[in-house]
Amino acid sequence: MTNENKRDNARIELSAAADERDVARLLWQQGHAKQSVGRAYYAVFHTARALLMAEGLQSKTHSGVAYLIQTHFIHSQRIPARFSATLARLQGRREMSDYDAAAVFTLEQAEEALQEAEDFDTAARLWLRADDYEA
Repeated sequence: MTNENKRDNARIELSAAADERDVARLLWQQGHAKQSVGRAYYAVFHTARALLMAEGLQSKTHSGVAYLIQTHFIHSQRIPARFSATLARLQGRREMSDYDAAAVFTLEQAEEALQEAEDFDTAARLWLRADDYEA
């Protein structure tokens, strides 16, 4: 993967993340907490994929993305360790949202998920800029 391809792929993922955050916020504003939580996870997932793409790494699975983020970004302290927990927590909530018809999330929980997605995005973009990578 060339540097240009890395940048292009990372930008595509960052755009997808922004779209997911926008949808999550709209769902939250309309009172759809459960669906908002799921979209907030996908925002974090795409942001994580952007980080990986910038490094020339990729995974087709959710667990693979989490593993690579842990291995290449958390262990090396390129992004704060709390974001590993954010990714895992939101993935679990997304799975509940998608697969457990009885799962209930409050608007406060959805708002928290949105904030976590925004914080993850901010940290990722700071790392991308600090590493002389323009996203």
